[in-house]
Amino acid sequence: MSQARSKINSSLYKNVFNRFNKATSSSDVKTFKGYRLLAVDGSEIQVLPEQDNDITYGASKKARRGTLFI
Repeated sequence: MSQARSKINSSLYKNVFNRFNKATSSSDVKTFKGYRLLAVDGSEIQVLPEQDNDITYGASKKARRGTLFI
C-alpha cells in the first residue's frame, strides 16, 4: 500500500482536507479545546445501489456494489 500511496500527488490530500472542512464547517460545531474531533474506524455500511453514490462518495473498482467504506 505504501508504494501505491506514494504515487498520489500530495495536493490531492490538501484538496480533500480543504473541501471536507468547507463542507462541514458551521458556527454551531462543538469543539474540544478549540479542535473539531473526527474518528475513522474503517467500518463498512450497506447502502442502496444508486448511481449517484459512486459520484458522491467515490467507488473502489474492487468494492462490492452498494458497499461504502468509511
